[in-house]
Amino acid sequence: MRSTQKTTQKLVQALQHGFDVIVRPVPEVGVDVVYVSTIADLTRVEERLLGPILRAHTRPGRDLETWLQNTLQLGELTRAQSVDDAACALLESHAVICTPRHYFVVNVQGPRRRTPEEPAAEIAIRGPRDGFTESIETNASLIRTRLRDRQLVLETFIIGDRTRTKVLLAYIADGSVPSSGVISPFVSSL
Repeated sequence: MRSTQKTTQKLVQALQHGFDVIVRPVPEVGVDVVYVSTIADLTRVEERLLGPILRAHTRPGRDLETWLQNTLQLGELTRAQSVDDAACALLESHAVICTPRHYFVVNVQGPRRRTPEEPAAEIAIRGPRDGFTESIETNASLIRTRLRDRQLVLETFIIGDRTRTKVLLAYIADGSVPSSGVISPFVSSL
């Protein structure tokens, strides 16, 4: 078992094991890098976070935080006070570096994408005017950007034998707990 596995697992559980929560173990350094792929800037994660850690010529000693500060050129590296703070940071387009004892937050936020707009074919008189017409990943990004809630669950399913269409089921876990039977009719109808 990796030494970071417990801290990483707590963080992933705090985000309801979302399909877009990515864990990248870096065994050379003894850390895990966690980010939400639909809202983090993946280029920044690869080039400015993972790249410098993997290319570092020195290995961390006792003071991992100082080593990370010196290795990363991303600017601000902050220590999260709790797993809740780390989870909230992930929902704000940050990456989290999990160590055996701490969570370090790094800003990998990219440029903002478009906001959901009213669909041209469906005019709503009342209520929100949001339309989702892009890929599942882009739509999940729009939802996560608008609704930064740790209890948001995003589950993907493949339906149809021929078309193999990817479908996203999104719900708030504390309001519609799967064990209560509210979600299961939706899952079975898919």
